[in-house]
Amino acid sequence: MVTFKRPDELREAGFAGTDLTGAQFVEAGLSGVVMRGVDVQGADIDAPWLLDGEGSLRVNGVNVAPFVEAGLNGRFPGRAGRHGRGAGGRRVVLGADTAAPGPGHGHVAGPCRP
Repeated sequence: MVTFKRPDELREAGFAGTDLTGAQFVEAGLSGVVMRGVDVQGADIDAPWLLDGEGSLRVNGVNVAPFVEAGLNGRFPGRAGRHGRGAGGRRVVLGADTAAPGPGHGHVAGPCRP
């Protein structure tokens, strides 16, 4: 297997009619990559920071990142609250800092406690 190690070695390179079957991209920057008419059957993407900031992943013009996020949150309970921050920047687990609803109230959450 040929290995490319310089960070800019393939920057803005074009691949047309190229067979990259079985290629591995580890700790590689693929942001802004455009793929048209490609066969991606069996592709496996692991990008835990996909939705950090304004991240997106488009497949046939559809941003699938929110679907990926929802699927991961379903598989790993508590994952959805991983970015929650309370007063002073402390981590907050969603649902743990809410008061129980009072009598006669539907679903009223109390204030977030630090």
